[in-house]
Amino acid sequence: GEGLETALASYGLKPHPRLRFDPLFAGTGPDAWRRRLREDDGIAPIRVSRGETGVALFDAIADEPRRPGERRVLEQHRMCFDQPRPRPDPWRSPLARLRARRQARALAAAERRVLESVDGLVCVSAGLLEACRAHARVTAPTLVLPGGAAPGGPPRPDAERDLDVLYTGKLRRDKGVHVLIEAMARLPGRRLTVVGGWPAQIRELAEHAARHGVAERVCFEGWVPPVRVRAFVERARVGVCPLTRGESVNADRYTCPLKVLDWMAAGTPVVASDVAPVRALLEAGVTGELVAPNDPDALAEGIRRLLDDRARAAAFARAAQARAEEFLWSRRGERLHGFLASLRPEAA
Repeated sequence: GEGLETALASYGLKPHPRLRFDPLFAGTGPDAWRRRLREDDGIAPIRVSRGETGVALFDAIADEPRRPGERRVLEQHRMCFDQPRPRPDPWRSPLARLRARRQARALAAAERRVLESVDGLVCVSAGLLEACRAHARVTAPTLVLPGGAAPGGPPRPDAERDLDVLYTGKLRRDKGVHVLIEAMARLPGRRLTVVGGWPAQIRELAEHAARHGVAERVCFEGWVPPVRVRAFVERARVGVCPLTRGESVNADRYTCPLKVLDWMAAGTPVVASDVAPVRALLEAGVTGELVAPNDPDALAEGIRRLLDDRARAAAFARAAQARAEEFLWSRRGERLHGFLASLRPEAA
């Protein structure tokens, strides 16, 4: 449908006759999923799903017989039961906390069953693959496949970059935007643009900015369609990925920050937290400025270095853009296609 075409277009893709998307969670449940599988007469597809959706789907259909040649592949972007640590909630009853713990245990058990039963496993980082193997007895073929980015043209000259500091993406606490706002208090005269997030998150961070005296220098754009994000990226003098340490194991070890890949591909200089997921993409002092996580002073100093030394920033951007060629969506698609093809019976 039109929504699918729009989503594909945001990645520079078009519908393909051999690619089908099943909206399995559109008001359906396990019984409906099983019926849908039985309707695929004569089809022996490679079924790919990810995250909680994939765990729920593959666990629900575990007892459904596979068609000859059918393969089930899980793509993991994080461990489903390792959620960012919530702030203490005094209004949450002991019973609600008990239910949450039981749900987490049930999800962990389902994730283990699926990891041990799928025919292929794709992880966005080496740390995530290690975690999957620690959590379950993974015997299927595996592939570490980071996220991707659309190709960028020649970087814009500084004269056309009117945004000092840019953040794009989710506004959960483990993303570290609160640390970035505190860093802005140490960068007088500089402005921060934040793209992404929902109204409640924006209100909370706007209050945080006011407490630190930078409310007038922080602009919250809210959520924008993915196809519009690149326009902000190309206008930025510095892009910042301030992932925290200790807020969630996902930020510490598992994630693959797509914003970093987007900035690299666009030729926008990057300042980022020195955590394992970032080091898999950026080399400190070569393709980006890496700083201690959770430290607004260190983050401010890293941003200042690239804002004040534009020759250094340009050198990082050129090296990062060359490195980003390895992470283009087209390259990712080629690697994923090769992996899926290797799972076919005729490839054995």
